[in-house]
Amino acid sequence: MDTDSIEWFMRVAQGLAKHNAMGLVVQADSLRQWESLRNEADAIGIELQLMEDAVIASGYGIATYPVVM
Repeated sequence: MDTDSIEWFMRVAQGLAKHNAMGLVVQADSLRQWESLRNEADAIGIELQLMEDAVIASGYGIATYPVVM
């Protein structure tokens, strides 16, 4: 949940919601930070899930975030 990733998400969130996107968050500094982002995404119409990054990275060969698939 670095600043660049959050800013990117907020910039594109409306467009992602139009495509019924779902998001996976792989890092949060605190429960409060995670809940805040999840609530903002819910308000836009995007469901977010918290998942360990190693699972996603190894399964899909991802080296950098954010990723759109």
